[in-house]
Amino acid sequence: MDDFLFHVPTRIHFNKGIVNDLPLIIEKLGVRILLVTEEILKDYEIPQRIRRVLDRGGLETLLFDEFGSTSTTRLVEKGIELIQKSRAQLVLGLGGVRLLSLAKCIAGLGNGERTVDSLLAGEPIDSKPLPYIAIPTAFRDPFLCSDTCFLIDGKNRESGLYKIPGSAPVAAVVDPDLSSSLGGQYVSAVLLSTLLTALEGYFSRASNFLSDSLFLKAVSKILAILEDPEMREEEVREQACKGGISSSIGLTMSSMGFGSAVAFALNGKLMVPKSSAGAIMLPYVLEDALENCPSKVARIAPILGIHEPGEPAVELAGRVVRFIRSLIDRKSIPLRLRDFEVTREDLTSIAAIAATYPGISHLPRPVTAEELLNILKMAY
Repeated sequence: MDDFLFHVPTRIHFNKGIVNDLPLIIEKLGVRILLVTEEILKDYEIPQRIRRVLDRGGLETLLFDEFGSTSTTRLVEKGIELIQKSRAQLVLGLGGVRLLSLAKCIAGLGNGERTVDSLLAGEPIDSKPLPYIAIPTAFRDPFLCSDTCFLIDGKNRESGLYKIPGSAPVAAVVDPDLSSSLGGQYVSAVLLSTLLTALEGYFSRASNFLSDSLFLKAVSKILAILEDPEMREEEVREQACKGGISSSIGLTMSSMGFGSAVAFALNGKLMVPKSSAGAIMLPYVLEDALENCPSKVARIAPILGIHEPGEPAVELAGRVVRFIRSLIDRKSIPLRLRDFEVTREDLTSIAAIAATYPGISHLPRPVTAEELLNILKMAY
C-alpha cells in the first residue's frame, strides 16, 4: 500500500451570507487589505458589498478592480506596487477562476523582490507570501485550496500553471449568494466545466480513495442540478458551490486532464471562455475514460440510478457516458470550437500548449500533442 498524507492549508467557510463574517475570518491577519476584483462585478454591487462589510469591521481597504475577462500577468506588477505603496498586510481575491489566480500571484510575490516574469521563467520564489483569502463568485475554483496559479503571460498570451510555495489561501469564503451574477447559458457552461474538472480528477491516475470520494460527491451534486431543470435558482447555487468545494479539495490530491488543459490554452491564447471550452471538451474526456478506465466510469452509475446487478462494467460505463452526453445535449449552449471564432489554423498551437500542462502525465493513458490536435479537430 502506498503512503498516504492529506493536508489542506485552507480553511473553508461556506454558507449563505458568510461574507458578512469576513472581519472575524480576517481577525489577526491584518487591518490593511488589498481587495483584488473584476470590474464587471461592480454592476452587481458585489465589491461594494464586500467593502461595506470590511468598513464595518474597522478594516482599511484599497480596491484594485482593473481586471477584465482578458486580463493577463501585466496587471500583477501593478498589484505588487499597490501592496508596497499601501503597506497592505492581506490580499483578498474576489471573482472567477482567472481573477483568483492573479490575486494569489499578487499575494505570493508582493512580499519579495521577484517579479512575475521571474515566476514565468521558472526562477525559485523564496519570499514569504502575504496572507491571501479567496472569495469565488462562480461556484468553483479548481485551485481554491492549493498554491497553484493559472496565469496568462502578458507578452504572448500563452497560459500555464505555476506554483508559488506557501501561497495557498489561508481561507476560502464561499457564499452562494455571490454567484447570483451568473445567468443564462453561462450557468450551464460553468456547471459542465465544474463537472469536467471533477471527472478528470476522478479519472486521473493520481487520485486516491479519499479524492475519489470527493470527486464522486461533486459529480453527484452537479448531475443532480443538470437532471432537474425545475430546481430553484437558490438551490442550484448552493449545490453547485458544494460540488465546487468537493472538487477543489479532491484536486489537492489529484490533477485535471486534457480537457481542462485545452480549455486553459484556448482561454489564454484566443480568449474563449474557460467554462465554454470546458463544456466543449467534456464529451471527449468521457469517451477517453470509457476506453481507458471503464471500471471507474461504471462506478458513476449508482449516482445516476442506472446500474443493474451483475451488468458488465464496460456495458455499464457505456450507459453512463451516453446518459451524461444526453444531459449535455439538453443544454442550449455552443458545443463547437468554430462557434467561438477559433480557426483550424489555431488548433496546432492550442494542442502544443495544452500538451505541456502537468495533468497530462497522470491521464489513464497519456496523450501526445498530435492526439490532442485530432481531438480538437473533432471538436471544431
